[in-house]
Amino acid sequence: MSVRMIHGLSEVASGFDGFILDLWGVVHDGVEAYPGARDTLAAIRAAGKKTLLLSNAPRRADVLVEQLGRMGIGRDMYDEVLSSGEAVHMELARRTDPFYASLGRQLYHMGPERDQNVFEGLELVAVDIDHADFILNTGPWDFTETVEDYVPRMQQGLARNLPMI
Repeated sequence: MSVRMIHGLSEVASGFDGFILDLWGVVHDGVEAYPGARDTLAAIRAAGKKTLLLSNAPRRADVLVEQLGRMGIGRDMYDEVLSSGEAVHMELARRTDPFYASLGRQLYHMGPERDQNVFEGLELVAVDIDHADFILNTGPWDFTETVEDYVPRMQQGLARNLPMI
């Protein structure tokens, strides 16, 4: 099996109704849109194709929409945004999946304040790990931390057999 190398979406766009594009590393570098990203999104839109921008960011989609706007990628340049934070928020709200349905209402948030929007507005209460029904892990508080910084909290959660998202 060989892999076809392409030099841009324009080479294959006619064969698809839409595109799922990752944000970080494809559309932007976390600070700025990559050269050509806006032009590509505009061309996809002009061709009548659908776009879903995908991210594993532990934040709600509206936060990513604002970030994209600051990078010059307006809301009119794509159809939808889906992030891991948005997917978790939806599941915590719906509770139709058996895993999510089994979770209690008290969570220990293991992550920075900026990621609290994943559970804000839901019938959940953030508590310390000793009183939590589950752990919501949205990632490091900052990038200077090491694995050892998390071991005590993880051991507490493990000792209590807490499920973790």
